[in-house]
Formats: sequence, C-alpha cells, structure tokens
Amino acid sequence: MSRKIFSNIWKRPEDSYTRPSIYLERTDSIDSNATAPNIPGPGRNVGRLYDVLGSKFEDFLRRKGPRLGLGQSGPQLSLQLFRKDSIDSIASDATAPNNPGPGRNLGRLYDALGARLEVVVHKRTGRLNQGPDVVVQDIHELRCYRRKPYFGKNGDLLSIPVVDNSVSPTEKQYRILRKLCRKLLKYCRSHELEIQLRALDEVTTLAVGDPHVRKVFESILKSKYLIPKYEERELHLSCHKAIVSIKEAEIHNIWSQNVSSDGAETRLARYLCDPDVSFLVARLLRKEYDDAANVLPSQWMWDCYVDVAVAQPQIIEWDSLNAFFKYQFHGCPEFIRNHASQILRLACQIPDFSLYDNNQALLFKHPNHASMDLIDLEYRAERIRTCLNFLTGLEDLVGQLQYLRHLDRETRSYLQASVFGNEVLIAYIRIYCNRNVIHCIYGPKSCLPELSVMLYYYLNGVPDEKNLAKVVLLRSIGSSRYLKYALSYLLTQHNPISQLLNPPQLIEQQWCFMNRRWMSKSKHKLKLAGEGENMHKNDTLCLYESLQDSLWLQVFGDERPFVSKGHFPVLAGYDLSGRELYIARAWDGETPYHMYTYVSNGESSISFINDDGKWITTSRFFVLVLKHDPCDVGVPVIPDNAKFQTGSVYWIQTDDDDTESETDSDTESDHDSDDAEQRAAVLDREETPSNFVPETPQLEGGIGE
Repeated sequence: MSRKIFSNIWKRPEDSYTRPSIYLERTDSIDSNATAPNIPGPGRNVGRLYDVLGSKFEDFLRRKGPRLGLGQSGPQLSLQLFRKDSIDSIASDATAPNNPGPGRNLGRLYDALGARLEVVVHKRTGRLNQGPDVVVQDIHELRCYRRKPYFGKNGDLLSIPVVDNSVSPTEKQYRILRKLCRKLLKYCRSHELEIQLRALDEVTTLAVGDPHVRKVFESILKSKYLIPKYEERELHLSCHKAIVSIKEAEIHNIWSQNVSSDGAETRLARYLCDPDVSFLVARLLRKEYDDAANVLPSQWMWDCYVDVAVAQPQIIEWDSLNAFFKYQFHGCPEFIRNHASQILRLACQIPDFSLYDNNQALLFKHPNHASMDLIDLEYRAERIRTCLNFLTGLEDLVGQLQYLRHLDRETRSYLQASVFGNEVLIAYIRIYCNRNVIHCIYGPKSCLPELSVMLYYYLNGVPDEKNLAKVVLLRSIGSSRYLKYALSYLLTQHNPISQLLNPPQLIEQQWCFMNRRWMSKSKHKLKLAGEGENMHKNDTLCLYESLQDSLWLQVFGDERPFVSKGHFPVLAGYDLSGRELYIARAWDGETPYHMYTYVSNGESSISFINDDGKWITTSRFFVLVLKHDPCDVGVPVIPDNAKFQTGSVYWIQTDDDDTESETDSDTESDHDSDDAEQRAAVLDREETPSNFVPETPQLEGGIGE
C-alpha cells in the first residue's frame, strides 16, 4: 500500500536538493476560513462550490438569454476585460467568521463540525493502532531504543528514547525500516492537520536522532514530496524542518566527523546563525548531550547559540534553548550566571520564554504578601544571589540596586513580579546567605545596608511593602544577635521607640531548636593543658549544640586582631596561664577542607599543621561564636559532667566506642538538613606535664569538613 503512494514518483529522476526557506511569503491577509479556493480552511470547499455554480449559471444565461428575451436592444458595445491584480478578493458572502455576510454562520458551523470530526478520527485511529505514533513505536522497537530517564519541568520522572547509533541494521531490518519510513511519510500527507503535524515532527526527531533512519528517509524521499500544498504557518515550518533534517547531509557529515576542528567550528557557527538550519544544529547539540551521559560537550557552540538567541531571537527553537539551560545548570551552573544579562534580555523579548524549574532564578516569583511563605525563597537564596551578582557585575547591595533601577522600562516591568523587582527580598536574600557567617564589625563588610533597605520600606513603604519588610526584619533579627544590634543602631537614627525588638524574635515557626551532636569520624590531637585535670591521651570531648546555636565570625587579622569583647566565642579550654582558648578554623589553601585549631583574645593569626605535615599560618580565619544572646535562648538543661560551657553550648567527655557509634548515626541525620555543616567536633586531649607551657598553640592535625 505504501509502495503505491510513491509509485508516481519512484522512477522519476531526483532533482538536485535546494534548501527550502523557512520564511513563508504571504502578501494577502485573507482569513483561513475564507471561501477563496486557494486558501486552506473550511471555507475552501464552499468557495469551490460557489465558483462552479456561478460559472454554470453564467453559461446558462448566455445560452438561454436570447430565447428568454434577456438580450439588450440597441447598439451593442464591445467590452474587453482586463485582468487586474487585487490584494483583497474576499467576497461579502465568504464563510470567514470575521467577515460580515451570509457565509459567516455557515463558516462557524463548518469549524465546529470539522473540529468534532477530527476528534472522532483521532480516537478511532488510536483504537485501531493506527497513526504516526504507532509507526514511530515500531521503529523504536526495531532499532532497539532504550529509555533514558530525566526529570521534567515539574519534577516528574520522564524518559526519552536513546539508541546506540554504532549498531547498523541488518538487511532484513533495513527492508522493514524502509516500509515503516514510507508509512510514516504517508501520514505526512494526511488531510488531517494534527496528524500531519505529528508525523512531520516525528520524522524530524528520527532524522536527527538516528543517522541510519535518516539515510533511509533520504533514499526514499523526493524533495518535493513534503512541500505543503497549503499555507498554514505551522505546517510550513514542520515540513521545512523535516526536509532540512533529512537532506542537509553536509551538516550531518560535519557532526559525525570532528566537531572540534577549526574548520568545523567556523562552519557550524555560521549554520547556527542561518535561520533555515539553526534548529538542526541545536537539536544535534541536544543529541550530543544525551549521548555523552550528562557530560557537557561543545561548550563553545552553546555559547555561540546563546549569542545568536540574543541577536536573532526569531530564528531560535525555544525548546532546544530551554533544554540547554536545564542541562547547563546541573553540569555547569556558572554558565547560567555568566550569561544572566543575556538570559534576561531573552526573557524580556520573548513572552513564552521560561527557564526550567531547577534554574529559574531569573524568573523566580516572589512569595505572596498575604501568605509570607519564604521557605522556597530561602531554599534558592544562594542561587538567586549569585545570578544577581553576575547580572549586575557587582557584589555590593547599593550598586546592585542602582543597576536594577536604571534598567529600561520594559525590563523593569518584566522583573516587577520576580525577586529582582523587589528590593526588600534582595536585601533579605543577602542576609540569609550569610546567616552562618558574620563579618566582624571592624571587617570590610557589614549588614547595615541590607537592614537599612528593609527598614526604609518598613517605615515608608505602601502597606504590602511594610508587611513584607516587617516579616523579613523579624526573621533577620531572629537569626542572629548581630543583626538585632545592628537594627537597634539603625532604629536610633529613625525612631528610638520601636516594637520590632520587644520581645526578641526567636519564633518557633521560624527556628527549630534541637540539641544535636556535631562530630567527625576522624580524631585529631589538640595540645591543651587541662584545668586542674589529668586528661588522658584517649579522652574525647564532644561538642553539643543546636542548629541555630552558633555561627562563624570571620576575622581579618591583617587589619585588626580578634577581640572577644562583644562576642560569645565558644570556649575550647585554657592554657597553663589560664588564658581562654576558643575554637577557630581556616582554609588549608591546598585542600577544599577547613582545618581546626584554637585562638586566644587579641591574636591576629592562627597556626596549624595540615594533613601533609606542612606548617600553615594565616591571618584570615573564623571563630565559632554564639548566634544568640544567652538571655534570648533561655536557660538550657546542662548536664553535670559538662565542660567549658558557653551559653547553651557545652562539651561532654565520652568514650571512644560511644563516639564512633554515635558518630555514624549522627552523620546520617545531619544529611537531612541543608544547613548541616561538620564543625569542630571531636577534640582529643593529650596528657601534658604540669610545667609545660606551649610557646604557640599547636594542632598536630586538622579536622576536615
């Protein structure tokens, strides 16, 4: 049956391939339902009927006119007709629904009946195992496609067909494949528009995804077979993509050889800018990613594709660009950040453009002011802040807000419903990202700009802005004593009497205080002298704290030494002179781990020996301090055997066996929290002579996070 479809053109010599244009030349604006005989739509048949009846009626009048006395008396004038081009030839009785006349209601009736008929036909073909989907499924089974799982836009587990292209079909499979391809091409000539479009899309997908199937299509398809007879825009595009995907052998040959060569890169970059074949190169890129098992290939070409999308958005296949952004976020998130400004321009130019859920920082909608649910915003805070830094090219809040305020009106209107259009949320995101690390008041950074922005909207904004500002202010001062005192300082500049700080905002709905044990599986020896105690070599102290008990205070010792005044540093022990020693950590510089040691009041640097045995001294370090004032947290239950208590944080001496078992169980529970960060946890005390005073606090090893 399918051979008969091709019998008329089977022995006809093939014309040389000429790339079709993606642009559809249309000079008229006739509605698709008009009765013009050359316009597709339900009015076409009615128009043909009118033409036939009208011409027959004219012939009848010419023949019967003289007999019926319909001829004119008197001199006859010879009239010569000349053909004149007309742009608008719609008759007043056309069936177009937007034209007045008796044909309008008839056209609407045809529209309804035609749509209903298409639904019935599609259901029947599905029940009879007919249609392009069934043929494509047979091709997949013949080529041994496997399903590759991936997560969709809404987190749904989906799959895509993937085939091993290195396996060629056998002679028998090749014959069956030719029959199936002919059958699929037959559906490309269907009279039902939806079936025709589905078949064309499947042809394009198969031609791009499987070179063996593409060669089969190329061997049996004549160039003019898929040229549409009608002028629907979507039909024209689908036919164009199918023909180009099959016949553009040069692009497929370049791709199958060496894409990274200089000549191939130049030609493929030129093809990306060509509106007729740009989609094909983009789909081949997607296929390369799928075949590479999540390894991002051809990064330079993706960069070029984004540049083309910015310069010529009308030629981009947005499904491919969306999929590309999804791939890039998982494998190379800095690409999204580096191209943030370009992505923003794309999002503003194309209303339908949207990023996938996993990387929609630019399009992240801010929470409803009525519900004030900031959980999702906090979950994405670090991602949004990084995108904002790359978008503006700045890291300070004042510069970022100035940049956003000076954007053009169209861009600012687009950002109005996103986080980037809300200055209160921008300020809160910056504070939230630093919730576990606070810079000293004498350091180069401060949280005063962020709090000033939120306080300004709380005092001067509209009701919605005031409500949102109050919520984020309460969450901010409830997260750290440092933010509370910084806001108290700002309030003295505006309104000395405020209800924001009374009482301290440690709300149960915001913070969950649970005692947890932070431990490390490896034990390292910290040389400290016990305070009137004989510590044994294998004694172990475990630090007990809650998720919200402490944070890391960043110290820049080259600018000013660490001063414990104004802080509650977590006590680690004493030296023989009775000087207090506090937990500190610093980057190794050669490994991605923190190394732990201790620091005393007034010191500008810390020293430790890393895992390679190298002596490291640095003036940039962190000190573990309490996050809240002890009076705000309340009176915790402290065990009798607790040592070196600092507020609600204390140390407990445990046995080695208990330490090892409890470490395993606690490590699993720590993974459940996004904030789980292994801190200085297991400190070994070594027996020290009573007359020993260390010249410099030394750590024989480091605890890696």
